[in-house]
Amino acid sequence: MLTVTNDYPGRALDYHFKYSISYYDALMVVSAMDANCKYLISEDMQDGLIIDKKLQILNIYNHTESLVE
Repeated sequence: MLTVTNDYPGRALDYHFKYSISYYDALMVVSAMDANCKYLISEDMQDGLIIDKKLQILNIYNHTESLVE
């Protein structure tokens, strides 16, 4: 279970400006990072973008191979 904390909005703003992603996408990034995800599947974020050397954004429409390891 993931607990949302008071620092999410500020961290999301940091990612919003650092990676030029929408604020709402940045909130998903913060959640994925806190859940120790390796990948975040999105249909509108930049495919292949790597956030803080920990999280890779994958556009489901650009990948025909299995995304499950």
